[in-house]
Amino acid sequence: MTTSDKFILRQFINAKSGCRLIVLGSEVIAGADFTMNENDFRNAVDLKQVKYFKREYSEAVNQAAITATHLANTEFSGVDFLEDEHGNFYLLEINFPTGFSGLIDVCGVDIPFKMVEYLKKKANGKN
Repeated sequence: MTTSDKFILRQFINAKSGCRLIVLGSEVIAGADFTMNENDFRNAVDLKQVKYFKREYSEAVNQAAITATHLANTEFSGVDFLEDEHGNFYLLEINFPTGFSGLIDVCGVDIPFKMVEYLKKKANGKN
């Protein structure tokens, strides 16, 4: 690093949990909390350690995920948030392509099927 290097510093968010919302079109089709690793701010260093827990989110959080997906110019994404101990949500990232296999069983949603149905409707001009 030199003195001409540029970087951004952000305030540390002491997250009690994280969550991933799967957005397809203009709908959140699945969402789940995931546990944070103790003594490590990274949540998915080893995907085998990530555990998901189904959860319903407020309309504001769902809408933020949908808006973020559209701003990223995509129709399908996994939107990650952190939640602090006061229940405040912070948008972390928009993932495209995104991993969703861990949410299929936990949320009881056949995400690949929903994707195919969405694309069929779009091909027929219904989306």
